[in-house]
Amino acid sequence: MHLICMLAITSCRRQAEITRLEFRDFDKEFNTWQLRDIKNPNGSKGNYKSFIVSEDCQKVIDLLMQPDVRKRFKSKTEGDLMPLRS
Repeated sequence: MHLICMLAITSCRRQAEITRLEFRDFDKEFNTWQLRDIKNPNGSKGNYKSFIVSEDCQKVIDLLMQPDVRKRFKSKTEGDLMPLRS
């Protein structure tokens, strides 16, 4: 749980956004992550935004990718950073 909180703080992302982060949307070259369907008063569908992954955020992501941490998640979705749904 503490890693999820740390990720929220270091990425400045909402809970629902964190649980929708997909590895295919991470650009290692530019260190950015694209979020799909971000909350918007005019409708979220198709509202894609990117955010810069800071060094601190990357450290938390690296911790979340460790096999002993990954096996604690109930879902085994491979394409998501957080294999959970809010």
